[in-house]
Amino acid sequence: GTEFKKHIGQQVRKLKGKVLTRTMGVHLLEKDNKVYGAVAFNFRTGEWYAIKAKSVVMAAGEVNRLSKNASGMPFDSWHCPFNTGDAHRMAFDAGAILTNMEFVETTLTPKGFSAQGLNALVSEGAHFVNKQGERFMFKYDEKGENARRAVIADAVINEYLLGNGPIYADCRHLPSDVLDHMEATLQIDRYTMPAFYEQKALKFRDEPVEVSISELSIRRSGVYFRGSGLAVDTEGHSSKENLFAAGDCASVSGGIAGAAVLGHISGEGVSAHVKKMNGSKLPEFDADEISRIKNENEHHLVASGLNWRAFEDKTREIVSDYIGVRRSSKSLELAMQTLASLANEESEMKADDLHGLMRVNETKSIRLSAEVMANAAMARTESRTGSSHFRSDFPETNETDWKKFVLVSKNKDQMNINYSDASKSLASAFDREK
Repeated sequence: GTEFKKHIGQQVRKLKGKVLTRTMGVHLLEKDNKVYGAVAFNFRTGEWYAIKAKSVVMAAGEVNRLSKNASGMPFDSWHCPFNTGDAHRMAFDAGAILTNMEFVETTLTPKGFSAQGLNALVSEGAHFVNKQGERFMFKYDEKGENARRAVIADAVINEYLLGNGPIYADCRHLPSDVLDHMEATLQIDRYTMPAFYEQKALKFRDEPVEVSISELSIRRSGVYFRGSGLAVDTEGHSSKENLFAAGDCASVSGGIAGAAVLGHISGEGVSAHVKKMNGSKLPEFDADEISRIKNENEHHLVASGLNWRAFEDKTREIVSDYIGVRRSSKSLELAMQTLASLANEESEMKADDLHGLMRVNETKSIRLSAEVMANAAMARTESRTGSSHFRSDFPETNETDWKKFVLVSKNKDQMNINYSDASKSLASAFDREK
């Protein structure tokens, strides 16, 4: 992933694309229910931009920093901590439909550090064992440690609830050549997990390594390519005219592979869409709207409310306590109430500087994503895909009534919940003329 992103950036510059570095989008511009641009600011210089576009592509990733984790450090996250649902918030505020937002993804990480790479041990043959040394995964899935990530996470949670924790990844039974290969390749994507083991003097060749559940993120719905985010059609076009999405902020995603493929599809979709516009003229900027967005943001620099970190911590507590890996109608109702109440404090959130203003906007995105998640989770009265969505009051998967998408959209200040049968294209739920 590290090298891939660098090469993508280089290609953009080779193609003479205009790049606004250290710039954050905060608002989509629309007229007559059609998106025609965006408002953004540079969080180093404070310069504001109003940008016109025949089509806008959202590609800001998933929602992280959403819940508490084992280390207690929100930026210590399994996936990029700077992906905070900004695409989701901007699109939702513009009236676009979000889908699969009830599903979360979590994984197993080394105890106390949300590093990527633990599942690489499993793919090479590591076993998960509980405190009795029992290899337990076959109790939960016939594939054992090769079950879906969400099923493994749910099994570990259940073992803890049964009093069988802590849980370990055990590689001691593996042959030397496999262990050598693991040590040589674990650092290819990121060096973080090998570095953690080195600093903690942990040697997975010689001893079981304790694992824990990571923080939650809204992405990929616990199943590859069943993404959570903007509902899109087969061209990457959202329910909002001229608004496209690609990668982990879209309803079809799956890490680098998904981002690359859907990015290509959305690019072709944008090209075809722009050609259909036949050179139609874009609206003039709404100066009052742009000024309002700028003033609302800059007010945070003089506001006297909670700082962004304290506000964000409150959101994480609500998510962890009420919308985590075990949900019920009572807990979700509490979550919706407390998150809606917290929204009333957003306008007075305090930013100490321009960097803090960027964080304020990320924090708003996290809170809104959590509220959308709670509403969607309340609507889906079943459990599905292990820890991705488990309702203790509806613990079974209901294939008869619930093979459908939950669709969430904004109607003034309310959240609309609708449904779309999974046998149909998501686009069948779109009405871009509204």
